[in-house]
Order: sequence, then C-alpha cells, then structure tokens
Amino acid sequence: MSMKFYIPVALLFFAACSSPQKLLLKSWKIDEVIFIDSVNTFTPQQKQNISSELKNAFDLTFLADSTFHVHHNGKLLKGTWYYDVKQKLLYSNTPDEGRAVSKVYELKKDLLTFETGNADHQRFIYSCSPASMQTK
Repeated sequence: MSMKFYIPVALLFFAACSSPQKLLLKSWKIDEVIFIDSVNTFTPQQKQNISSELKNAFDLTFLADSTFHVHHNGKLLKGTWYYDVKQKLLYSNTPDEGRAVSKVYELKKDLLTFETGNADHQRFIYSCSPASMQTK
C-alpha cells in the first residue's frame, strides 16, 4: 500500500483518539472552585469549607460506556453522561438527582473546567485535573 493510504488513516486514528469525549475518559479531581456570587449566598467561611471538602474528598470518573461515578465522602453516585461537542454541554443523569447540564469551558488531556449548579440553583465553576496528576 502507498503512503497516501496511511496518512489519512493515521490522521483519522489520531482524531478519534483525541476526540473531546475520549478526553473525558478518566478520573478527575477538583483543583479550584469558583463561586458565582450573583447566585450564591455562601459566607466566606462556607465557601472555604466547601472548596476544601471538594478538593479533598471528591472525584469524578467518566467511563467509555457513557456512565460516570462520583466518589464523595465515602459515598458512590452513579449515572450516565453525554457530551455535546458543538454546544460544549455536558449532560448527566442520576436516579436521585435527575438530569443536569454543565457548560464546558475547557477540555484538554490535563484540564477540565466546567460550570454547573445544584438543586438550590447555585452556580459554580470547577477546574479539575486528572486524579493521577494531583499531588497532595
């Protein structure tokens, strides 16, 4: 076979391996929590406590079968996920929490930054790194 065949195949393979969905497939730890103050009513001490808890006792794992696991304070939450690449929206669904939509600001092999909210309509921006890259 000629090199003309291998180059497009190699490019296609590279594109598939580095697709945004594949970049999500790992465990993530929270490095930074940004509180969107226009909708959050937390005191500075509450913000510090929430940030510390999330940085130390939370990880999120996206799996190739479109499921995810969240470990938080010894509890396990499971659900499903879908990433809309064009709109940069990450959809998640859990039996207890229902459907959530997160806006992805940045997704690289070593960085995930997204905005999401909670049941009380408070908004947060999380900056995450792969769990294996964190040093504590």
